[in-house]
Amino acid sequence: MEVNSQQTSIMKMLLLVSAVALLIKLAAASPLHTTESEVIRETPNRMYDLAKKCSASLSKEFFAEDVSHLAEGSNKCGDKFFCKVHHILHNYGQDFCNGRHTEEVVRTLKVYNNNRNVTCEKTPEGMTNRVGLSKLFEHLMYCVQHRNTNEGK
Repeated sequence: MEVNSQQTSIMKMLLLVSAVALLIKLAAASPLHTTESEVIRETPNRMYDLAKKCSASLSKEFFAEDVSHLAEGSNKCGDKFFCKVHHILHNYGQDFCNGRHTEEVVRTLKVYNNNRNVTCEKTPEGMTNRVGLSKLFEHLMYCVQHRNTNEGK
């Protein structure tokens, strides 16, 4: 049986259409397609991981405003805490966490606050206690865990 050029073209076309259909199916099943609720749900986990990396990678002790009063007590780990930490890290002015992680932790905090529809008020700068930045990251990790376990209760 002899195959002519028209039959060869048709077979190539069918093969191409099959390949495209397979690629579309694979793309639709890809985990790169995340919904907004998945992003919201994963943001605290990402924030925890970044805080842990930053705390571990501090090559020298940086100091920041003490936020322990917002991480403890009856209103612990509320929106004010996350707003204040974002404000401190956003305005820190130094690379405290190996370049891109510095920007990423600030951006993740902003996304977290935005996803929760939190309006962060400008907090006055004044004479405050200072603690090591590693302590601020400890509070951040604690508050993320606290929020994850107590959300909706």
